[in-house]
Amino acid sequence: MKQLTGLTEMEKIVMNELIIGSYAEAGFSDQDINDIRKATGLENKVLRGVLGSLVKKEIIEIEPNDEYIIIYIRNKYYGLVPHWAEYEEIEPIEIV
Repeated sequence: MKQLTGLTEMEKIVMNELIIGSYAEAGFSDQDINDIRKATGLENKVLRGVLGSLVKKEIIEIEPNDEYIIIYIRNKYYGLVPHWAEYEEIEPIEIV
């Protein structure tokens, strides 16, 4: 199993919430910044900093639109979501 290392504790918390919320098919996300804020309890400013760091590390992408700021896990990290890894037949990835 591959491992994703080098994340801060707050990045791990946010990623775990993104993984938990990735219930649909690979690549799909209807999770926005408000969902993650509510789930983690992180203040908006802190959460934006964590998300910015995950974008810089090329783990997630953020797509703003008129109503929401949608968060996507990049294809390279689909293995983080167990059912995505299985469906896409790719090696699972664990956060350590």
